[in-house]
Amino acid sequence: MIKNYRKFTSLRTKLSLLIGLITFLVSAILIFYTTQSAREQAVAAAHESAMEHARDYAAQVEAEIEKALSTARTLAQTFSGIKADENPLSISRAGANAMLKEVVEQNPSFFGVYTSWEPNAFDGMDTAFVNADVAHDTSGRFIPYWFKGDGGKVMVETVLGYDTDTYYTIPETTKKEVIIDPVTYTVDGGRVSLTSIIAPVVKNNRFYGLTGVDIATDWMQEMIKNANLYDGKAEVNVVSHNGTITATTLTDTLLGYKLLEAFPEYNEQEVALKQGTEGFVFSDDYLKAYAPIHIGESSTPWQVSVKIPSALILAEANAQLWQMIFISSALLILSLVLIYVVVQRLVKPLDTMVAVTTRMAEGDLSQQQIKTGNDEIGLMGNAFTTLMNGLRKTTEFANEIGKGNLDAEFTALSEKDILGNALIAMRNSLQSVAEEDRKRNWVTEGTAIFGDILRKNNDDIHVLADNIVSRLVKYLEANQGGMFILTGEEGEQQLELIATYAWERRRIRNKIIGIEEGLAGQVVLEKDYIYLTDVPSDYVNIKSGLGGANPTAILIVPLKINEKVMGVLELASFKKFEQYQIEFIEKIGETIASTLSSVQINQTTRQLLEESRLSAEEKRAAEEELLQNQEELQATQEELQRTINELKAENQRLQNAQSDDAIPAPQKF
Repeated sequence: MIKNYRKFTSLRTKLSLLIGLITFLVSAILIFYTTQSAREQAVAAAHESAMEHARDYAAQVEAEIEKALSTARTLAQTFSGIKADENPLSISRAGANAMLKEVVEQNPSFFGVYTSWEPNAFDGMDTAFVNADVAHDTSGRFIPYWFKGDGGKVMVETVLGYDTDTYYTIPETTKKEVIIDPVTYTVDGGRVSLTSIIAPVVKNNRFYGLTGVDIATDWMQEMIKNANLYDGKAEVNVVSHNGTITATTLTDTLLGYKLLEAFPEYNEQEVALKQGTEGFVFSDDYLKAYAPIHIGESSTPWQVSVKIPSALILAEANAQLWQMIFISSALLILSLVLIYVVVQRLVKPLDTMVAVTTRMAEGDLSQQQIKTGNDEIGLMGNAFTTLMNGLRKTTEFANEIGKGNLDAEFTALSEKDILGNALIAMRNSLQSVAEEDRKRNWVTEGTAIFGDILRKNNDDIHVLADNIVSRLVKYLEANQGGMFILTGEEGEQQLELIATYAWERRRIRNKIIGIEEGLAGQVVLEKDYIYLTDVPSDYVNIKSGLGGANPTAILIVPLKINEKVMGVLELASFKKFEQYQIEFIEKIGETIASTLSSVQINQTTRQLLEESRLSAEEKRAAEEELLQNQEELQATQEELQRTINELKAENQRLQNAQSDDAIPAPQKF
């Protein structure tokens, strides 16, 4: 019994247990620290990702609604010219109806366009238009509503609810743009929501009427569902200002419900919606981020929220935790066995090993002097030194990862170093996530930058093009760029160069290119981009003060919307374009094309208005000349009548004189 007791209290046993315990503690601390850092980074990355997705969806919704708002604003500004103090525009009701109809036809995403005027505010002729047609009612007010009926046919009827509904009373009172919260209807067995974007017609601070655009919100539903965030397990909601659920990745039956009716626990999100601020919530069950949607000058922001289950966010970190526990446990068991076998062969030189072990018990993994050699103790010293160095480097590497230094260098002890290789795999995984976040942030930032350019410079197509090309070349770190727009009638179309950046003079001379000429024309015909990395020596030359050289890559991207090509972007660079950069350029190309289409429509509208104004002035001048001629003819007629009267009087006098001469003189008797 004493022998057995000594066996369990011997130095060999104690040493084996101590080393095993220390190894276990170090492994446990390392596992805890590493996994805790991984969990924190996973939550931080998920927070950033969720917020970026919320902002991205908000930007997409804002861009689409801004398009409708820009149209409503342009119509309102145009109609306000009717009430100008000097040179007012002359627009008939038929002309205004033609403009509204064309806007509906030219914008596939618009469900309806309308205008509604105060009594006798449009042309003062309400009485003449009482029940004149389907666009007028018993009031005779100018209240047409142009919309797309069955089969997409454009139809017209009267606006309902004027003077009473909020879509009219709010802009009438505030004289500001307003976004009306969507109303949900049942169409063909499904639920469809429509929202109204309204701009007031105001002149000299007086409200005359309004213009509005109705758009369906089903594209929002399609957008967030197609995103398939976290394999469809994340919840995404688009909520209007009054709390109406406009789009959701959950069941479609929630469309049209109030946020707090469907989710009573979302009070904090409701507050952020009303204030138009961003927000973030993380709990044991989920992580949720929400971003506001600010539209034009309206004071009714909307909101996009992204909700991700916590289990999804921490799944990878938890998997790594169990993997490291398994690996560490296996390593610990293996170490205990090896240590016990080696200790059995130890003889006297154990003091050094005891001292080293004591320092390790204190958590000191610094370099220690251990006897080495070819005997058993020496080999053990070698192995112990290697173990300590490996643990120290592993700890340092884990610390660097915990600090967010994902570029920290670390070399595993060998191909069989399971712990070291697991840390490297974790580092590589985090690097991949960081790189994807960088690309996503780059795309999101670029989308916001060019969205801002397109919003601020949509009056002049040349200024818009110059800003886009200059900013795009710099943002992509390219060297040259140019923008062509498609001009001419069908069958005689050609590409016109309207903006360049660092372009060669000899290439600028060729401002017009046929669509059957060169790579730019080929892009127009095929409606797809062309990317060259083997650039011919005579294609283009990038020059500076020190000389010139051929670019490494040429990228030509069509500016198209709804498969209609509006122009071409051409970029040259010494660096090759990454795939995500090409996809980004294609994406903003669609936005640029949409804006170019709007600018061209606005320019055409202004030209037609100017022609109408000139025609009215010519007609007015002709009327004034005709009036003057009438006055001169009147004066001539009066003078002629006076002359005739004088001649009649003279003729009567002569007749009287002749009568007097014919009377015989009296005879004298």
